[in-house]
Amino acid sequence: MPRRKIIIGIPTYGRGWTLNSTKPSSCHIGLYAASPSNATKFVVESGVAAYYEICEMLTKGAKRCWDAEGAVPYLVYENQWFTYDDVESIQRKMAYLKRQFFGGAFVWTLDFDDFNGLCDTHRNDTYPLIRTIVRELSGRDINTVCILRLIEYFQYMK
Repeated sequence: MPRRKIIIGIPTYGRGWTLNSTKPSSCHIGLYAASPSNATKFVVESGVAAYYEICEMLTKGAKRCWDAEGAVPYLVYENQWFTYDDVESIQRKMAYLKRQFFGGAFVWTLDFDDFNGLCDTHRNDTYPLIRTIVRELSGRDINTVCILRLIEYFQYMK
């Protein structure tokens, strides 16, 4: 199949695990996990956290780490370990997508992005992940109203 026909999926959530160690000492890939992460307040599913929940963990003292080989962030919060995408990792993925001539990107799921602007404390941008995808692929910014209309449309389609 030609690359131009392949659309790359970008998550607005993180996947998490509960570590065997209750106090991990540092950022380290390869720590042993006992089970999926605890269910979060809003997603309420073990092993999954919305991007806005990840941001909340970071404001409460979670340690953000960076995997240079995978070009993605992960965090350690008490005995919880999450891998996720943020603006920086999505910028890198979109650059790769364009260099390799893939067909585009899609988001799963719109409502897990930071719709309140909590993640970027300097600019208070809403939907930073979706905005980054649009900006990197089209060179333009997207209006919040457009994002809200998309969400309404897909909720109507359910």
